[in-house]
Amino acid sequence: ATRRRRSQRSRRFQRLFFATLGFAALVVLAAPSIVSHTGIARSLFSSTALKYGWEAKAESINIGWITPLSIDNVKLIGPSGETVIGIEQADTALTVTSLIGFDPSSIGDVSLRGVSLDATVDPGSSSIESDFATLLEPDVDSQSIVRARVHLHDVSATITDRIDHTSWVLDQSNVNLEIDGQQVRGDLAGLVHEPSGHGGALQSKFVWAPDYQQASSQETGDQLAAEQQALWELSIETDSFPLSVTNLISRRFSESLGSVAQSYSGDTTGKVKVAGLPDGSVRAALGDVRIRNLQTTSGQTAIAQWKNALATLDGEVSLTQKSLIGRGLEITTDFASATLNGSFPTTISLVGFDDNLLRWLQTLDGRAPVSYTHLTLP
Repeated sequence: ATRRRRSQRSRRFQRLFFATLGFAALVVLAAPSIVSHTGIARSLFSSTALKYGWEAKAESINIGWITPLSIDNVKLIGPSGETVIGIEQADTALTVTSLIGFDPSSIGDVSLRGVSLDATVDPGSSSIESDFATLLEPDVDSQSIVRARVHLHDVSATITDRIDHTSWVLDQSNVNLEIDGQQVRGDLAGLVHEPSGHGGALQSKFVWAPDYQQASSQETGDQLAAEQQALWELSIETDSFPLSVTNLISRRFSESLGSVAQSYSGDTTGKVKVAGLPDGSVRAALGDVRIRNLQTTSGQTAIAQWKNALATLDGEVSLTQKSLIGRGLEITTDFASATLNGSFPTTISLVGFDDNLLRWLQTLDGRAPVSYTHLTLP
């Protein structure tokens, strides 16, 4: 009888042990699903973003031991409050296993659909740069840096000039990004609309490398001489592209462009490759660029400074704070044509040694016929 009771207790203990073990295994296997469907994942998502100063919300988050992380209807607001990102669907290759001991350098491919972006541009900066700076910085306690390949589909973006509150809109766009620490490479295609509503097509490749140690002009096929490594590079092919977008560029790089920066209108078709150097200068290669209905205005007076129905540009040019350097730059306008070789100042005086009118004329290479009947000045 005693032996039978012991045997029964042993069998009950075994059943209880295996039941407990099975329940524990079930809990472990179901934990990701529980976290996903009880709001715990959304709370963790919001609290993690808050550590970097971002406000984040998501309608649903799904992840499993073998099911990759996916997030629906995301809204992100940057620390400045002026970078707002919306994502209808985000898919990644990250599972619970890969998130345990997560390494930012192994994020891999990320696919985002239905992406919207609102951002602002200031003199010398933008809300995107300032808000993402902390996210892209390497962890001081770790050697890991952010590495990822991001594919964005059905992208729309509204970029606003904070000074005059005008906005440019990008839509019907697809974007591919490769992030390696603070270096960002990518390509973009889409339609751009200016504040007046006029729009044009754009295809672009770009490199943003603030440490510029690994930046190379070859990444965008740039044909410019590489005396200095570029901080950023941009290759653009346009069709009836609104020239007023350069107002945003002038605002962002106002410190480099100085007094040259002003407002532009018109549209352009052609190829342009631009690079920004560590000394603040900008260099560009222009390939059969056609500019129609060009008009420049002073930002302070809004009075037209220059009008031209059709201009073409082909060649290379560099812009520093004090001079413009042409390398076989061929320019034709309604009233004149010229080839520029050499350096001349960005200002003109009658008495200065480096910026007098004669110095300008000496830089013109070849003939520069002028038609005064087509010359339009304020």
